Amino acid sequence: MKPYDVDIMLGQLKKAIIERVSRNGFDDPKLYNDELLQLDEIRIDTFNKLKGIIGSSTTERVNEIEINNLGMDDLQTEKAEDADRKQKQKKELSEEEKEALKKLKEAREQKKKAISILRAVSIRMPMLVYGANISIHEDITLKKFIELVDDESWAEFMPAGLSKDWFKQEFTQYYDEDVFKGVAHSIRAKAFDCDDLLPTERIEAIAKIFSTFKNPDKETVLTPWNVVNKHLTLAFGGHDFSTGVADKTGKPEWKSKDVDTSVWEKDDTKILEINAKSGMYPLLAAYNVYSRQLRKMHKKSEDKVYKKLWSQVLEDNIYVLCKSPMAKSITQRTLAGYNKSVKTNIVYIEDLVPKLQHKERYEKYNLKEELVAKFNKDKNMKFTAVVGNPPYQINTDTNFATPVYHLFFEAAKSLDPDYVSLIHPARFLFNAGATPKEWNKQMLNDSHLSIVLYESDSQKIFSGVDIMGGVCITLWDKKNASGGLGGIFVAHKELGTILEKVENGGFDTLVSTAGGSPTVRYEDKFGRKRSYFRTSAFFDMPDFFSEKKDPKHTVKIVGLQKGNKRAERYVSADILKDKNIDKWKVFVPESNGSGAIGEVASTPLIGDPLIGEPKVGCTESFVQVGPFGSRVEANNCMKYIKSKFCRALLGTLKITQHNPKNVWKNVPLQDFTKKSDIDWSKSIAEIDKQFYKKYDLDKKEIDFIETHVKPMA
Repeated sequence: MKPYDVDIMLGQLKKAIIERVSRNGFDDPKLYNDELLQLDEIRIDTFNKLKGIIGSSTTERVNEIEINNLGMDDLQTEKAEDADRKQKQKKELSEEEKEALKKLKEAREQKKKAISILRAVSIRMPMLVYGANISIHEDITLKKFIELVDDESWAEFMPAGLSKDWFKQEFTQYYDEDVFKGVAHSIRAKAFDCDDLLPTERIEAIAKIFSTFKNPDKETVLTPWNVVNKHLTLAFGGHDFSTGVADKTGKPEWKSKDVDTSVWEKDDTKILEINAKSGMYPLLAAYNVYSRQLRKMHKKSEDKVYKKLWSQVLEDNIYVLCKSPMAKSITQRTLAGYNKSVKTNIVYIEDLVPKLQHKERYEKYNLKEELVAKFNKDKNMKFTAVVGNPPYQINTDTNFATPVYHLFFEAAKSLDPDYVSLIHPARFLFNAGATPKEWNKQMLNDSHLSIVLYESDSQKIFSGVDIMGGVCITLWDKKNASGGLGGIFVAHKELGTILEKVENGGFDTLVSTAGGSPTVRYEDKFGRKRSYFRTSAFFDMPDFFSEKKDPKHTVKIVGLQKGNKRAERYVSADILKDKNIDKWKVFVPESNGSGAIGEVASTPLIGDPLIGEPKVGCTESFVQVGPFGSRVEANNCMKYIKSKFCRALLGTLKITQHNPKNVWKNVPLQDFTKKSDIDWSKSIAEIDKQFYKKYDLDKKEIDFIETHVKPMA
């Protein structure tokens, strides 16, 4: 029997590990070494500081590491592993071995938690490695990698607050240097191997490489290849790689139904991506132009002309704007590979977001002037279309991120193209979110704007990325002023026709502003002035409340206790300034559900005061609807809120879990007294039928409500 060559065997094992880590996009425990088994109290504290940084930039739960003196030196680890092998062989262990094995298992669990923290950094590395501007023949170590990434690119791609120096000093020691170097070489070798492929095969190979890269957070949303295809084909037609369907020449199917594909047909077309990170948008745009130009070459063999034609398209038709040097380098790799002779139009603009915000020294900034200068083109150059996936938000010193995608939309329009088509958050469609209200209204009333795709569940577009209110693909067509949303966006056609029949809303006039029952101004435990009871009032300010009614505490307050369970407390009437405290009303949870159309609202509560008896108010966990003159009227209103008809119309503006006053605007106001045209004594299902008749809903509209809105008891 031929003896094993240990070195060869270990080499093959390491090669398999490298391929696995590469395939998993650095999201793999094999990327790290056993230094993580030796964490002492100081090192654990450092990891938990990193956890505090990445915890604000990822939606995934990251566990804190408990300080428990588990750090093991090499000798202890070796003894524990011997005990582990012994146990697997079902041999009896000594008490010392049992203790060593227990400590090893605990250390491994600690290592697992440490890896979950490092993961949020590591998954950002593969794309930077892919685009590294260094010879394919030179290895990239982790130290070299950090040196290659400039400060601005580090800030763009890495978690905010993680400096290069801190990462280099505190965390590089936990990476397996051979694995990192091997995976870096593997990624770049795969990209290098694409250079001699025909464009169709090359694009498929590049897309396969990118399919292993992860979406790290909301600030760094990488557009999946299938979404790039969906976006461009919906807006302008063209080739669609995502369907797997090919034409007789072997190229991806060309989509042209119900869409103008002329943007790809013109010899002088100029396509600009306004915020490239990966280069996938200009890659598909270039391919669409390339395939149309190839058709004009009168059956010349593609393998004889593709290199020259591809280079010509990149030089004449494709333009790219990046906001960091590494994004520029990555895009160059995607479009031209390692071929330095290909001329591309890829530029990086420093401080792009502050410039578009027109802050301080950039008050008079003009994007087109800088673009033309950097592209070294005539000042009269004209873009046919501006496309892409802009940054959605930037972190600030406060707890709130500031949206910036609207700045990129306006910047794109300022370039005076024929078309602008971007993918971005959709909250503006409902005049919600933190984008300026004036901009929201401008967009909703722009006759040149259309929505080619709206998806309320962002994770169907960007897997693992939760964007409240969903995402949309907008298309602005300078030459077509017959579009527009007419001031309001309705995701479903049937809801749009129902709104036209309803004409007037008005229910929002009964809904209180956020904050629950008004109070006299007081100082909370943080020293902040308040004029309402916060959600946490019951456990933040126990001295304000009594669990039982007594001569001093006469007003009942409905709120939440720890664990989000509904509870009741009593306060002194002197602290309230609620003019409706003596009236009947309905309390609706301020927050419930996700904003999905027709979802079941949390069961509304009716405030139940009696003349001369304890009154009822609420914390900001609820909004008040009312007031009403009697319990019967309040009950009738609660039935209305539970009706499918009401909740369907609520869903036209409610796109998040919150129920503020403004989302009730499209719900028609009803008469809840005995004079009402609605018989409120009927069941909720029968009340819905009365509304269908009252507003003359047709079968299609009724079916929509009945199938999309869940019943409430």
